[in-house]
Amino acid sequence: MSLPGLNAALSGSGAIAGGVVRRLKEALRSRTYDRIPEVAMNPESPMPLTPLITAPRPSAANASRGLGLVAAALLLLVAAAIAPASRAANPSELLAGYTAQAGSPPSPARGQQLFTAPHGREWSCSSCHGALPTRAGKHASTGKAIGALAPAFNAERFTDAARTEKWFRRNCNDVMGRECTAGEKADVLSWLLTLKP
Repeated sequence: MSLPGLNAALSGSGAIAGGVVRRLKEALRSRTYDRIPEVAMNPESPMPLTPLITAPRPSAANASRGLGLVAAALLLLVAAAIAPASRAANPSELLAGYTAQAGSPPSPARGQQLFTAPHGREWSCSSCHGALPTRAGKHASTGKAIGALAPAFNAERFTDAARTEKWFRRNCNDVMGRECTAGEKADVLSWLLTLKP
């Protein structure tokens, strides 16, 4: 695969791995193949001054072939890293995943109780989403509008696994001072799926 071909293939990778892709392209462009494994494994760190893994540079005759092999391997690595995080989902798939992680069936009644009750903090989930999250809500401190949370009333809800995890993490920390367990996520989502028009 040529460098322009790699650029075209990686340009659609999204913001999730943007920094990794940029640094890997730089490494390929400057032929610093010895830095590719470290950059790919640690996307948070800047490109190192001294690589941890040193590989011999390809000869001029094999540079094109070497670049093609490295580019193909890199493309597979990036695709494998990005696919699970950016995979679109639906509420039923997410519920099945949380249920499997929890190891027990979800309870819509527990989900409703968790959603509406305070947990020793200033807010509950219903402070912003409403006791019945079938209509738009409003953030308790900023006043920002929040779309309906129940999937039957807002088709965009629970359709992206990474986004769902992001909001569970933020909101559980706000409401309970910790991340929700997989069982708690399953309970809340199972209750939200019972709400129909």
